[in-house]
Amino acid sequence: MDLHEFPRPEGDTGIGIHWSFGEPAATGLRRLRQRWLPLLKLLGVKWVRFRHAGGETLAELLLDHDIMPIVQLRRFAPYPGRPAEGLEEVVRSYVALGVRYFELGERLDDPRAWQDAHIPADAVSRLVEPLRADVEMVLEAGGLPGLPASLDLQEKWDLIGALCRAGHAELLRAGVWQAYSMHVGNLPLEYPDDPVNLMGRPLSADEYEEALAEEWPGHAWGGMSRQEVNQERLRRRDPDATVATISAGWRRYEALDLRIRRHLGRSIPILGTAGGPRLGDRLDPRYPALTPQRHAEQVLAISRALMGTSPEHSPAPGYLFCAAFSVLGNYALGNFEPAFEDWAWVSPRWERGRLPVVELLGAEPKRARLLAEPLSPVPAEEAVAVMSGVALGAGSSRADDFVEPEVGRPLYELLRPVGGDEEEAYVIPPTFAPEPFAFWPPASLQGKLKGGAGRKVLLSLARDGSMQEAVVGQDETFVFRNLRPGVYALRVDGTNLEISRISLASGDEKYLELEMPAWRWHITKRPASLGFAMVLCSVEGKTGLPVRIWNEVWDGMERLTGSKPALGPYYCELAPLAAGRYWLQPRGIAPAVELELETDAIFEVVFTPICRPEPAPSASPESAPAGEAETAPSAAGLDLYLLLARPLASKEELSAVLRFIQRHTPACGFSVEEASWARRVLIVGGANLRVTEDDEQFLRQRGCQVRRVAEHVAETLTLLARQGDPMTDVTADITA
Repeated sequence: MDLHEFPRPEGDTGIGIHWSFGEPAATGLRRLRQRWLPLLKLLGVKWVRFRHAGGETLAELLLDHDIMPIVQLRRFAPYPGRPAEGLEEVVRSYVALGVRYFELGERLDDPRAWQDAHIPADAVSRLVEPLRADVEMVLEAGGLPGLPASLDLQEKWDLIGALCRAGHAELLRAGVWQAYSMHVGNLPLEYPDDPVNLMGRPLSADEYEEALAEEWPGHAWGGMSRQEVNQERLRRRDPDATVATISAGWRRYEALDLRIRRHLGRSIPILGTAGGPRLGDRLDPRYPALTPQRHAEQVLAISRALMGTSPEHSPAPGYLFCAAFSVLGNYALGNFEPAFEDWAWVSPRWERGRLPVVELLGAEPKRARLLAEPLSPVPAEEAVAVMSGVALGAGSSRADDFVEPEVGRPLYELLRPVGGDEEEAYVIPPTFAPEPFAFWPPASLQGKLKGGAGRKVLLSLARDGSMQEAVVGQDETFVFRNLRPGVYALRVDGTNLEISRISLASGDEKYLELEMPAWRWHITKRPASLGFAMVLCSVEGKTGLPVRIWNEVWDGMERLTGSKPALGPYYCELAPLAAGRYWLQPRGIAPAVELELETDAIFEVVFTPICRPEPAPSASPESAPAGEAETAPSAAGLDLYLLLARPLASKEELSAVLRFIQRHTPACGFSVEEASWARRVLIVGGANLRVTEDDEQFLRQRGCQVRRVAEHVAETLTLLARQGDPMTDVTADITA
């Protein structure tokens, strides 16, 4: 098979995720649909790798939403034993669902995958016949087998070479692919061709301090001083490094492809099925550790390279099909092995229950890969040959700081201290000399705050706390210009609306769509000898409103406002609770509020409405009769509301919704509270989703006429778009 004959998902971004180290469907179908599938779509994930046992439900759900499963076939016995006898039936059952990609076994160079946790000297030769049989079994069942990965790419782990020498080259050309373990560490994507590795570029004081500015439990430089880091950079510079000689780094797939082409005469698909940047990685002390923000930036850089949208890196080659980052979840996905919790992107350990990469990758614009092959990089020796013979002092841009290199010596040999101050003065190739700020393209941030005209928006730079402010105009827009590169936080004054991490690179122009919240909240804590934690919640003006509290591993409890009148007319009590991170949400009126609860403490959360400007008086000369009060939701003037219980699942559903809106002009959204002000509400989606049966009953109590379209959404809305009454029951026409 040629590369173009291997299937790819529709709208392929190349972004993948390693699901977990446990059973793939441990959370149950409902949570997969409600929580995890929307998250995968938000992240732009198009490839998901998971273990084979019990994964059929997940595989079917992924395929229904144009996401490609990669099924890892776990072995019955350690290497070099064969998989379980029934595994062929497992493969056939997956193939019947539409799964094509099957990864054969564990990582080759992991001792835990071998008998007695010992890797024999002739490990690869022992695997040739067992893996040949595995490949044939998967091919005969209709799948595409993937050869197991290894972190070590030395010749002793050249499995494809061993299979070719045994006469199986044609078998490898029949639909086989290679799994790739992404051992990235804290190395930059261009490694080994970056200036730190090639020439030992020194670390500036600003760079050192910037890496330390982010708050997290570790130390970005492992406790090393800047002088120690620079000494390490000088000592370990390697101008002769190539992708074939490195033991870690994103670009190791290039060396793997070179080996494959040497044996087979062409490329086969390489799928990154595990690994990638990991929080806290400090594999190489010359570079800062992967703090939460740097971890996110590393994942973003790889994702942009895959999509071909990176302004800094060449598009990933077509033979690299995907990068499945490890791991989406551990405890949160039902695997309770503590050793893997630090790997998880979603975890109760992290602030807000997830790493920053979830927000940043979710906000990143997604584009299907163009699959154009990148230009070949300029070899390192050519790059040195074309360098100017002029070098600058660190951070300098002045002509009188030029240093004349010694004739006949490569420029990188001159990377030594000059002058009396070894901390500050180094000879730096001009190609990499820092530019003054005045020559950096500044960044900008623009946005729209719906319903927020006249509000003050505050933007602060995380590095130094410096703050700017802008006032939202009458057109509800705001703008910040001439911004330095860095990580920012944006907050709307007088509200709890805040976006904590906005990453801006030089020249970036970003745009935000925000909506002015209707509510704000205030949290107070006081000690109490209870033996547990307690939450008291008040929602001003609301009685009988459900308030829910939950965490990542517990569905939570609900109480009604007003059920604790001794504290106040709108209070409820949620207790007893263990210490830990929770989320609290009054139904339909505010986003979830994160709480870090402590034993023997009472947390009081008070929600109050945010005052909004009164609408302009009506121009109509007629007015309502004196004393007439609002007695029903329809008094607000809202006739029809299309309430979406879930995101639209297909283009057909989207087209049907647009036809319905064009015909009946309803308000449309996801808010039960907004819908309660309409005379008629049409719910799209089943009762087990975002809009529950309790929500439906709440709407009826408010006086709304309610109807739900739980199945055949596209067909039903298409028929209703032709009807005069949008609440007509057309079920009989659909099922006829």
